[in-house]
Amino acid sequence: MFIPTKDPRLTNGGNEQRTNLLWESLKRYGKVYTFLLDRNLDVCAELIDGIHPIYKFRPEEKNFSVWRLINSLLSRLSFFSIFSRKTTVFKRPEDIFEGVHFDVVVARYLHPLCDFKYWEIAPLLIDIDDHPIQVFETVRKKQLPIGLKSIGRFVTRKQAEYIIDKSVGGWIANKDQEVLLGSNYMFLPNIPQTASQSYNVGNIQRKNLFTVGAMGYGPNKYGVTRFLKEIWPLFHQKYPEVEYYIVGKGALEADVKLWNSYEGVKYLGFVDNLEALYEKSLATVVPVYSGGGTCIKTLEAMSYSRTCLSTKFGARGLSDDVINGEKGILLFDDAETFIDAYNKVLDVKRRDEIEKQGSHFITSNYSVDSFNKAVEEVVLNVRLSR
Repeated sequence: MFIPTKDPRLTNGGNEQRTNLLWESLKRYGKVYTFLLDRNLDVCAELIDGIHPIYKFRPEEKNFSVWRLINSLLSRLSFFSIFSRKTTVFKRPEDIFEGVHFDVVVARYLHPLCDFKYWEIAPLLIDIDDHPIQVFETVRKKQLPIGLKSIGRFVTRKQAEYIIDKSVGGWIANKDQEVLLGSNYMFLPNIPQTASQSYNVGNIQRKNLFTVGAMGYGPNKYGVTRFLKEIWPLFHQKYPEVEYYIVGKGALEADVKLWNSYEGVKYLGFVDNLEALYEKSLATVVPVYSGGGTCIKTLEAMSYSRTCLSTKFGARGLSDDVINGEKGILLFDDAETFIDAYNKVLDVKRRDEIEKQGSHFITSNYSVDSFNKAVEEVVLNVRLSR
């Protein structure tokens, strides 16, 4: 049984890509039944037939109770609550897939495990992706009053430990975080999209910069706004001919208005053909200062043979050799270091080498084969232990 947070057939974002890859990888071991809660579903339930059935279910909220109050408080403190199962009218997966014996349950993220005790059905594997403590420290902690920060961290840690203890293994997207988990937890790399055969990697008519991501996601929105406020004005003064595009759906109207008020900046929203944008751009910008896991848009830029100008946080999970060796990525802290990084990209010979090194790094370390091997090792360990 596969428990994702979004339809596993989707591939239009970093999280969706990882979910889809995990779903496809699990199919190598047998029939995969997907059970997906979808609170935005127009109907109560929807069964998508096929070799690997997907069942979407819209849960209903229970009437007010003390558990709803506790759930609300915990969610505000730590962005997830293990008591949410007590506030939801839930349909049991065993009743939906009647008569099916499940060898293993694979959950994408910890959040779905707050809705139901899936570990009671079969041995549980979790693709944690972003460790909750890192997400708390870089996102939720900043949103809490000083007096609640330590409480929030304690609540986050205890809830995460409770759920992880119910599992028999799984995966994490940041290799540095393997040490925080058990012996049957492995690094599972985020795999970026790759260019098509028609991709014009050597296009010389390119000068613009762009950032891509879900612009309804707080860390992305905050990062772009901070970049425009602290870095773009000085850069644009020096290079007025360069345009900066912000790509991704979900931005609030107020944010779009603010971003477009800067000279040389355009919010494009959702772009169907990112490949064409990569072809025409000199480099990408990853202005993120919070979040979790590894930033797939950093990897994607390198995959498309484009230099990624990134904050240190945007390069999290990558080795010092890659970061300091100019292998597809150049770091910046402020306007001065951003301009320095941009100047390196203007040097055609140096830029070609940076892009070549970045593309080679992705090919060597972030392949679908490496993803499948990490999935296989954990799944087989569970099978052998039974």
